[in-house]
Amino acid sequence: MPVSQRSIRPGSPADAPFLSEIYAEASRSAFQGLIPHAPLSLMIAKRTPPWWERLMGHGMRLLVLEVAGRVEGYVTLGPSRYGDSGYAGEIYEIYVRPDHQGLGLGSELFSASRDLLDSTGLAGHMAWALADSAQACGFFVSHGGREFARSRLMYPQRTLERIAFGWPARSGRQRD
Repeated sequence: MPVSQRSIRPGSPADAPFLSEIYAEASRSAFQGLIPHAPLSLMIAKRTPPWWERLMGHGMRLLVLEVAGRVEGYVTLGPSRYGDSGYAGEIYEIYVRPDHQGLGLGSELFSASRDLLDSTGLAGHMAWALADSAQACGFFVSHGGREFARSRLMYPQRTLERIAFGWPARSGRQRD
């Protein structure tokens, strides 16, 4: 697979079908066995191309990663939804197709998302991961994330814990 032919660019409504596919593939891979089957299936079913188009139409910031001209990953980001945490920006989701994981592509998306947040004045960043997801928690820790909060997600059959990871504002990158 030619991962040398890759680029990161802003997402567009034309990417919606690929975003639906990536979300479904990555969510099944990451959450099967953690999130109960029915809620996971519902989460995946709602992420149709029109759902993504509406999200982008409402101004959601989204970057896509292309490898050899094909969308293989994405990240959504924007202002922190976690109140007065000291982290102005948030990485809402970061997903790479399972068959492209482990190649450094997620790291590239992560770096590009932090740069974009910084450039829009959202210094200091955060992201959430399920506590039981060793892969997601390990990814954020390996990129310097520090746990600063925990919360619970309630499902009819199971309660899951999630962890908020934070990255302080990078010196010299804050917007005046």
